Amino acid sequence: KLLKMPVVWVVALTIFCGYGYYTSTSYFNPFLTEVIGVSPESSGLISIIRNYLLLLLAPVGGILADKVFKSTCKWLMTAFLILAALFGIVMILPSDISPMAASLYTLIPGAFAMMMYGVVFSTVSEAGIPRMMMGTTIGIASRFHLFRYFWKMDGSARSSGI
Repeated sequence: KLLKMPVVWVVALTIFCGYGYYTSTSYFNPFLTEVIGVSPESSGLISIIRNYLLLLLAPVGGILADKVFKSTCKWLMTAFLILAALFGIVMILPSDISPMAASLYTLIPGAFAMMMYGVVFSTVSEAGIPRMMMGTTIGIASRFHLFRYFWKMDGSARSSGI
């Protein structure tokens, strides 16, 4: 019954996209070292800040969703669009940008990703899914996001699965 509900698949897709943005911030490390020329040590320090210290911003995402947007879904839609723009800007950063500026810039999408990721699972209750089916819905959505491991970065399928 639950698998036939379109809202379950929308929630699963939302969690898939949210987790994708969240994990995509880890690709800033090789970008900083291999493209910008930041030392591995400095890139590692920026990564620690981006992945752990910025987690302190997760409650800010909840406050934004509750107090400003009055809806988790509205906040996530806004955050997804902001993140798309921020990730897009990385692709057009000038080649002569200073390593410090590029490193600091990667903290901005990292901050938004953490604020977004902190509330991504709360879409289940806002979607109107009955309380007694929430655990199963989250389980389905959590498995759905693992599908991304079946493809390589170039879009071709992996032969070994996960």
